[in-house]
Amino acid sequence: MKRVFRLDNQGVTLVELLIGITLTTLVMAAMFTFLIMNINFSNVAQDEVYIQEQVRKAMKAITDTAMDKEGYALDELGNITLQKGTGEDLEEITFKRENGSLSYIDGAGTSTVIAGNIAEFKVEEIVPDQLPLNVTIKGVKNKDKKNEVSFELTSKVFLRNYKEPEEP
Repeated sequence: MKRVFRLDNQGVTLVELLIGITLTTLVMAAMFTFLIMNINFSNVAQDEVYIQEQVRKAMKAITDTAMDKEGYALDELGNITLQKGTGEDLEEITFKRENGSLSYIDGAGTSTVIAGNIAEFKVEEIVPDQLPLNVTIKGVKNKDKKNEVSFELTSKVFLRNYKEPEEP
């Protein structure tokens, strides 16, 4: 005698199919939202690291250059010219902010960009005609947008070989 197996397999109803599609859509939407939020967070974190790197790189360039200089001059915009030597042996390097970047200009007039996305650069004397100098650098990325990031660094800068200016 043969046995016949009947499975009574009727398939999936339309209601069951719609419920399955709806649940799958909700899970996928939640995963997509989570993914987008993580991508945005990652982009902001990368921008913060970038701005911090630019500001610190600019401050290091200024402090390293100032170490062996003998004098300085400040202009009305807060830029600084560091000097070494006198007369024909005078060596000058000027640090200034231009076009959103911090640059230095050497004695030959060659401009070199040190850091980008610099919103503010200011050098001030704490006590007039005396050291140390207060240097403030502020970097900003995505200015005036929802994901704007900024970083500001202020440091005292000394000229190790500073010579008092001679009275005329």
